[in-house]
Amino acid sequence: MRKFLFYFVLFTISVNYSQEKEDLFNLISNEEKKIELLPEKMIFTQSLLWGKKGLLRKTGISELNLENRQKELRLRKTMLTAHQAIGYLTLASMIAQGIIGGKLYNGD
Repeated sequence: MRKFLFYFVLFTISVNYSQEKEDLFNLISNEEKKIELLPEKMIFTQSLLWGKKGLLRKTGISELNLENRQKELRLRKTMLTAHQAIGYLTLASMIAQGIIGGKLYNGD
């Protein structure tokens, strides 16, 4: 019984491994054929500007190609970094205001 169970487990693992291996090779070969420039799902606010029918595409500011997409992603990264820096600055000022307000309230 133990031998049977051992061989069954070994067989199951080998079949699953070979199926995963084939799936990975299919994914790699499919990725080489076609490059997707936009993600499948985008948030509504993102698709307003950056989508296939977004404002930047309709106005002709940025056509959808690989070079422009790389520029867009660099711009979006810069915008995100600025947004985060402004957020931390706002957080620091709120904390400072809380400390100063507490001291003023206590008469220090």
